[in-house]
Amino acid sequence: MENCEIMSLANNFKIGTETSGDVRGVEVRNCYFFTAECAGGYAGIAVESADGAHLSDIYVHDIIMDNVTSPLLIWLGCRLDKDNGADGEMGGINGVKVENIDANNIDIGCAVVGCEYKGERCLVQNAVVRNVKAVYRDCHEKVKIYRGDKVLEAGMSGYPEITRVSHRYFISHSLSAYYDLPVFGIYVRDVENFTLENFEVTPRQGNTRPLTNYA
Repeated sequence: MENCEIMSLANNFKIGTETSGDVRGVEVRNCYFFTAECAGGYAGIAVESADGAHLSDIYVHDIIMDNVTSPLLIWLGCRLDKDNGADGEMGGINGVKVENIDANNIDIGCAVVGCEYKGERCLVQNAVVRNVKAVYRDCHEKVKIYRGDKVLEAGMSGYPEITRVSHRYFISHSLSAYYDLPVFGIYVRDVENFTLENFEVTPRQGNTRPLTNYA
């Protein structure tokens, strides 16, 4: 996919989450991603496997974004036991490269995260994030995660992690109440062979969090 202008009220480019078949060899380039002011969104780029899919060789580059909630989510999750009790095969994410991203008016940082399945850590493998410039929309921040009627400490639990947005946002942009990660730039957990280069983020004026967190 190339040379597209995409407006989305969810994710502008997304693979998953409800994907059981394998996806490989995808390239997206030279696109403009944006979200209308009247409603919220999740991520400009979302590469997610939660239902057993194996995703590999995904390349997204030279993207301009405006008013997306988060520039990037790479998420390896597991809903195999939750939905119907099935004991399925764990999926995987290997070889995602994201380069040359210019995002303005964001509200939440990026995340690259794996998960735990049957007592073992399942890792996002060989991910590259390079040449990213992101500027926050200057609004009030709440450094907690909201899920349903429950406010949680920021621990990356929940599905999917990037949808930690108050539903009041869908009533009015001025009512935005975002519940962020403990970092304003990028949160990385359960990743093997991760490359991060030239990652520049301008936070909100009242930000109190560090740029990166690797867990």
